[in-house]
Amino acid sequence: MVLPEIGVFRHIIPLGPDHILFVVSLCLLSNRIKTIIWQASAFTLAHTLTLALSMKNIIVVPPAVVDTIIALSICFCSIGNMLITELKAWRVLIVFMFGLIHGMGFASALNEIGLPRNQFYTSILSFNAGVELGQVAVITAMFVLIISWWGKKPWYRKFIVYPLSAIIALIAAWWTVGRVFFEMIFRQSIILFNERLLNLPVFLSISNAFFSSLPIKAVYRHIGEHDSGELTETCICFFRKKN
Repeated sequence: MVLPEIGVFRHIIPLGPDHILFVVSLCLLSNRIKTIIWQASAFTLAHTLTLALSMKNIIVVPPAVVDTIIALSICFCSIGNMLITELKAWRVLIVFMFGLIHGMGFASALNEIGLPRNQFYTSILSFNAGVELGQVAVITAMFVLIISWWGKKPWYRKFIVYPLSAIIALIAAWWTVGRVFFEMIFRQSIILFNERLLNLPVFLSISNAFFSSLPIKAVYRHIGEHDSGELTETCICFFRKKN
């Protein structure tokens, strides 16, 4: 059973705003189709490579790190649109490098969809076809709605490229901050708090001493760590003391 491309297409449109903004930022660099093709080709080659490697577990990177770098890639390319006016070799190289990271993000999406047994290569090709359909749709929309109308205007960069790039950069910067602090720091802090503090015997001793001073009694039920690696839990039940 081959993965349906339409399901993967939805990962880009409408469920992948980060990938949409990245492709849009590539289109804003220049109104020349050749420039967009060069960048899109480098991006496609890169994410296809890491998609396959990630699904084979040859490359394993935490999703929180991948998502953060993806947001940074959008911010970088958008700012670059305001600093240069034509395609440079280093820009293609950077797009390729960012494409490697996006490929790891696509691998996470493919894992969510599920990979049929004994159909690794056909599944990868089908998934990648869906991704490409999404990218082509975004590029086509940019040409039809923006570039074909105003791409040749002398004020195109001043009133279209600069404002759109600035907005995209701000959105990506917000995503970066959110993903760093809420995914990589806050979330890990909660896990560390649960593992290192709540499940220590000293926590039970302190809690018992505290509740003994109140007109209630605490009964603890400690659940050990399972073979599956799930976090241990401590359940506290309260009831009134008898006089």
